[in-house]
Amino acid sequence: NFLLVQVSLVVQPSSTGEQKTKPTQHAVRELRGLGLSPDFICARSKQPLQPGITKKISNFCHVPEAHVISVEDVSSIYHVPLHLEKQNVVNLIWDHFSLPLRPDTEGSVWLYQWRELTERLEGLRKTVKITLVGKYTGLSDAYISVIKALQHASYRCNHKLELEFVEAQNLERSMLDTDPAA
Repeated sequence: NFLLVQVSLVVQPSSTGEQKTKPTQHAVRELRGLGLSPDFICARSKQPLQPGITKKISNFCHVPEAHVISVEDVSSIYHVPLHLEKQNVVNLIWDHFSLPLRPDTEGSVWLYQWRELTERLEGLRKTVKITLVGKYTGLSDAYISVIKALQHASYRCNHKLELEFVEAQNLERSMLDTDPAA
């Protein structure tokens, strides 16, 4: 079996304040041009989808309205699974694949633990400041695994991470002679 999820940005220009579905419609049309039709559309936006937007996407993109999932910005990526669970996504996927046993999402241990984790992260008050010295500090992706490891370690110690980057060349003696302010 196969499940295709189209993730699309629903823009909301500040000039109108109205969410625009045309980019999503065009993306789905392009996908269909390649012979693929989405089963679900995850509509990314800064705010929850405005009334009628889900139905509009459903009608113009030919997916059931329940399969248009609102995925607005949240304070932490750790909230996304809980947000999807509230929209019944697990059961919708279960139905799509016609699986025989229904998952117990409400009382499951992993979901309880996940909620506990997100609540704990929201309540962090202490901060740990770490300075990362490197050659490519302008490219944070170059250190993404180190950054994520430091984030998780700080979370485990019940602290928020405040990360500062320092270019390694700025610490060399030659730099002190040429640019003391660096």
